[in-house]
Amino acid sequence: WARSRTSPDPRRAFADYTKALTAWRPLPYLDPGLPREYLPKHWAGDKATETFFALHDRLARPAMDFVEDVAG
Repeated sequence: WARSRTSPDPRRAFADYTKALTAWRPLPYLDPGLPREYLPKHWAGDKATETFFALHDRLARPAMDFVEDVAG
């Protein structure tokens, strides 16, 4: 998705956004909320957050367009 320069297909965006959102939901509960100095050097939470919000920014609107089109 990050490399594509075209608008995502709404149906595909909906499917992929739903998968990403489902995978993301439990992750904030796994974050210990510790200050950065107590986290491992290569804390995966930063990359996970960056990746999810990049997908969200790219897919949420076309996914909602698909839902609105189907639901009327």
